[in-house]
Amino acid sequence: MGLKKKVSRRRATIALLVALLTVLALAPAPARAAVRYLDEVFPSITTTSNLMYGQAVNAEGQLQTLHLDLYRPTGDTEQKRPVFVWAHGGFFTQGDKSQIGTIKDFMTRRGWVTISIQYRLDPRLPEGVAGYRASEQLPLDLARLGEAVRNGQHDMQAAVRWVRANAAAYKLDPDRIATGGHSAGASASVATAWNSDDPGTSGNAGFPSNVAAAIGTGPTDFAFVDVHPDLAVEPPVSMYHWKQDEAPKETQQVVCLVGRAMLNVCEVHAYAGVGHSSKVGIADWPTFLYKWVVLKTPVPHAIAPGTLPVIPSVHFPSSAVPTLPGVPII
Repeated sequence: MGLKKKVSRRRATIALLVALLTVLALAPAPARAAVRYLDEVFPSITTTSNLMYGQAVNAEGQLQTLHLDLYRPTGDTEQKRPVFVWAHGGFFTQGDKSQIGTIKDFMTRRGWVTISIQYRLDPRLPEGVAGYRASEQLPLDLARLGEAVRNGQHDMQAAVRWVRANAAAYKLDPDRIATGGHSAGASASVATAWNSDDPGTSGNAGFPSNVAAAIGTGPTDFAFVDVHPDLAVEPPVSMYHWKQDEAPKETQQVVCLVGRAMLNVCEVHAYAGVGHSSKVGIADWPTFLYKWVVLKTPVPHAIAPGTLPVIPSVHFPSSAVPTLPGVPII
């Protein structure tokens, strides 16, 4: 009888342990503490609109004043905050800084100071891929597209310099600046990162134009403009698109192929889906930016700037392109 009681007690103990282990296994894991810049940590943002950051002559020959909108985490006490400068899309023919939409909330509530810029456009350009295919002056339109990318780059670089010029007033970190943009804005973003030796004259002279990293969503317009990375000195770039984007996606692959061949960090991320969205891959942006901008992770293979000669930027003015008979080329 004693032996049976001992066996029964052991069985009961084992059953209790099994039940306890089952409960522990099914219990949810402790929640990870929110990490600033990766997770949303601020409930609201403070907006300051239409701050002038520069001036430049636009495609119509007029001096255009350039403005930006500034978004800051409400109640933030940090004295040096990293900055994310955004450029809207629109084929370089249309759009405005309000098109940042909820991207400003996504970034600013994670602790970034977010900026959305106005930049110079060219209403003479065709609208989208179909417009270029129907163009009767394709060489001229492509030359103008190159100038529009360059103008967008120069304006965004002026905004980067504005950040440095106003770092103390707005509690910004001049060493932790990233750029981002959609479609045409993505072209300006990557051009800003890789062409810092060609800063333009859109404003805030005397401050550096370099950034810590850049992202771009939607295909970029680099096929007919000189946007080039120098050897092993450029900031990391990451680009994102839907697999069924109507715009040519190969441009991103080509850009990153060149970037990696020059020993720079360049990533392309494709997602299942259809469309030409500014927010494609947005859940993955914070991880990329946290690594390269916030943590300042050393870039592999990097060499000190100035060690090698800079590859000069090439400008091909549209005024040098002859007009053609009015017949579509492609």
